[in-house]
Amino acid sequence: MQLTYGDYSFTEDAMLLGTESMMEWDGVGNPISIKHVWNVAGKVFGADQNAVTTAMNTLMTAMQVGGGQNLIFNHTDGTEAMSLMNGGSLYGVQITSGPSFDEGRGAEHATYRSFRFTAEAEYMLVTAPAVT
Repeated sequence: MQLTYGDYSFTEDAMLLGTESMMEWDGVGNPISIKHVWNVAGKVFGADQNAVTTAMNTLMTAMQVGGGQNLIFNHTDGTEAMSLMNGGSLYGVQITSGPSFDEGRGAEHATYRSFRFTAEAEYMLVTAPAVT
């Protein structure tokens, strides 16, 4: 699987993706929007500590771009599996947490570094007509 955020491509098959969706309701019980939240954990790699640090900095720079980047999860053959798209969203795809680099076991920071981040996007729903 391959994850991309805007122009940044994550290392193929080096991440885990958890998703959840939350509905927002109006005062009379009609759904008005849905927020999709992606929790991503993965690794960046490098031949040595300098290369790992460069990979970390590149990831942090990519994540600091504000809303406006599509987050797309593709199958290895390139077909789209899932996506968070800016089009139709209320405020674009937002990185709401991270990236954080909070592990330190084994070869961590020698040849790879674990990371995690959270992205979300909210979309309006077509609601039922108002009760008159």
